Amino acid sequence: MLVVDDDPTLLEIAAAYLTAAGSVVDVAPDSVTALELASAQPPDLVVLDRMIPGVDGLTVARRLRETSAVPIIMLTALGEPEHRIEGLEAGADDYLTKPFSPRELVLRAEGLMRRASPGPEPTGEVVLGRLRVDAARREARLDEQTLPLTAREYDLLDYLVRRPDRTITREQLLADVWGWTVGDVSTITVHVRRLREKLEADPGAPEIIQTVWGVGYRLSAAALTGMDYLQIVATSAGSALIAGLVAAVLLRLARRAPLIVHVVVIVAAAVVAVAAGIALTASGMYISDDDTAVALAVTAASGVVSVVMAVLLAMTLSRDARHLGRDARRLGAGETVLPAPRTTAELHAVQGELVESSVRLRSAREASVRAEQARRDLVARIAHDLLAPLASIRAIAETLEDGMSPEPQRHARQLGGHVTRLHSLIDDLFALSRIDAGTLAITPERVSLTDLASDVVADYTELA
Repeated sequence: MLVVDDDPTLLEIAAAYLTAAGSVVDVAPDSVTALELASAQPPDLVVLDRMIPGVDGLTVARRLRETSAVPIIMLTALGEPEHRIEGLEAGADDYLTKPFSPRELVLRAEGLMRRASPGPEPTGEVVLGRLRVDAARREARLDEQTLPLTAREYDLLDYLVRRPDRTITREQLLADVWGWTVGDVSTITVHVRRLREKLEADPGAPEIIQTVWGVGYRLSAAALTGMDYLQIVATSAGSALIAGLVAAVLLRLARRAPLIVHVVVIVAAAVVAVAAGIALTASGMYISDDDTAVALAVTAASGVVSVVMAVLLAMTLSRDARHLGRDARRLGAGETVLPAPRTTAELHAVQGELVESSVRLRSAREASVRAEQARRDLVARIAHDLLAPLASIRAIAETLEDGMSPEPQRHARQLGGHVTRLHSLIDDLFALSRIDAGTLAITPERVSLTDLASDVVADYTELA
């Protein structure tokens, strides 16, 4: 330990208290001796008076900081806030105003020594967007550029980056980073300002280390990720659109391929879209390669499971589609289509339509058979009604021709009656054909049943 002060009494008392506390103490009355001792035997802590012969204590602190991260306690009779800030900016870790208690000096020195001594430290690399903090190497990089941090600045940054978006009070920083239970919180302000100068694009309007007025500070993760939520959504949507277009082209080319190929193409496109979105988003947010690899591995595993499930689904749909094809062939062959086991709602609805169509076709075929039988019966009756008068006409004509009729006059009248009847039947057939063709307008009329019965009787009465 090195104590530097131009006051012999203060130098002697400070050295005595620190020695009694268990430290090996070297003393220097001026800046030249202090720098020589520090160069020859690097101390583990420096108690440095600000106003000493030669160059002042601020200059000594800056020179020590050029080659060492040794803890420095600045002693001075200048107790104004701006003086303390100057000392802290020069590289001091603590600031003690004269007059001070030697016991307080010992306590502060022990606190700094505990903080500087090896102990349980955070391990591993923390990646927060563009910022990487490697605890093993005690190195911080922003946009892949190493930051020139002092030991205390690194400790402060490491503490904040492991607690993103959490508001930390100055007293908490003083206790956890500096290891002090009491002290001047202005040292926190100075170190935060120096850290901002190395982190922020505009230290005057900080975005990474934000001030929570009246409380403390907060390290903003959003300022380091490089992408906001709208950009993430846009990136994911773009990946999905590209994958969808590729899938549409493949489906167009393979439109005659089996259903299982279509389903696999769709699922694969979705998996690729998700993976591409993760990769692009991770790149834009500066997520570590390891974290990105884990996310992609999880996506790949999920994709494999999705493809397997899609294949099973496609096999089920293909089987149901084959059943529908079989039912359609049965329907075309005139066979009865029976209800199939329950499947998806859409395919079940199609299968139901086939069953209903089968029922309707069967009813239509039965109606067609009945109509055909009625047509045949009608033709038979018409033939009978035509043949009966023709037979009579032929018989009467031959009887008259052969001179075998005993009553030629009566037979002649009968012959006229049969001709009239035949003419009436022909007119009826012609009317039926016009009705069937839809060219005859039928006008209902009232008919006397007495007249109708008389006409029927007259038609079947033997002509006298």
